[in-house]
Amino acid sequence: MNELRAILYHLISTKITTSQSLANWFPDFQRKFQAHFQEALLSGEIHHYVRDLYERKVIRGDCATHLLQMTLWLDEEKRTVNDLHRKGVIMIIPGDDEYPEAFENIVDKPAVLFVYGKVALLQMNCRKITLVGTRHPSAWAMLKAKQFAYEAAACQVTTVSGYANGIDTGIFNETLARHGNTIAILPQLPREPLLPDRDTSLLISEFPPQKSEPSKWQFIARNRLLAALSPVTVIVEAPLRSGTLITAELAQSYGKSVYVVVPEPYEDSAYGGLCYGIVQLQGGFIQSIYDVFFNENWEDSLEKYKEFIDKLSLHRLHIQKKDHRHLAVADVKRILLQFCRGDLSRFEQVVIELQRFGIIRERKNNIVINFSGYNSWPKI
Repeated sequence: MNELRAILYHLISTKITTSQSLANWFPDFQRKFQAHFQEALLSGEIHHYVRDLYERKVIRGDCATHLLQMTLWLDEEKRTVNDLHRKGVIMIIPGDDEYPEAFENIVDKPAVLFVYGKVALLQMNCRKITLVGTRHPSAWAMLKAKQFAYEAAACQVTTVSGYANGIDTGIFNETLARHGNTIAILPQLPREPLLPDRDTSLLISEFPPQKSEPSKWQFIARNRLLAALSPVTVIVEAPLRSGTLITAELAQSYGKSVYVVVPEPYEDSAYGGLCYGIVQLQGGFIQSIYDVFFNENWEDSLEKYKEFIDKLSLHRLHIQKKDHRHLAVADVKRILLQFCRGDLSRFEQVVIELQRFGIIRERKNNIVINFSGYNSWPKI
């Protein structure tokens, strides 16, 4: 209903309240007045309801004031919502068929989503993996980001990222380059949203296009959607005190799996992800997307990955049942726990043990990772 979407648009675009706060009361407002909105507005029934919300301290005074004066701005906001729709920006609210089921189960679910692109990706019965990382990645991390995006596209897994500079855009662009499906969750939709391919990509935000730049808390709020949309979150690379780690912790709180890509040793930009993997002991250290499939028991994705390798190697390299090519997560966790015990000053010992374990090796006086992705496949 246009009136209800116009109200949501106004309250969020003016930053009177947030999508999370709206979710606490707007669904009831919607159910109560959806069938007879105009009559309720003319009779004053809506005004009585708003005053009751304010007296019960469900909404703040500035929010109540705007709602009580909605006749002054409602028609204009309805035109704005229609203009957005003509540009391809769609508003999705709880109860719509397109609203993601993954968001229904979080406490602070969004009351509205502004989306642009392939909306069907939200409801398609396909695997999703959230890949997150720093804005200032190392060369190694960008290689891993492209590797994971390439593998995901080949296995028909939708990648989810935050569309920030660095790892996020690397994931997004590489997925599109490999003709895969990808979703970007933004703190705010751009004023003129553009996508290279609207048939395989989607932009999502709780905030519509606006003149003002998104605030810091909008970025933080966006992280919970990144964590909630996929059953798996992968930290590609993250420094200490990174927003990437917030996403990982939120995913953990939602009961999702969290993995950390094996980092390039001694890279400062990887230290936060390394600490998370060691201290929090969540998920495991992985080297390719195959490790995710294996640990999550995604049998269908495992078969697609094997077909992908077979095709890429021109049918000369086959993954047998006995040759899973996965990182032994339990063994790595045991080694890290044994040698670190939360003391990161002993990381040298961990590196030595990982070297003995065969995960890292020396080559030309440099330590390199022996990962199971396509860059390490045998030259046949």
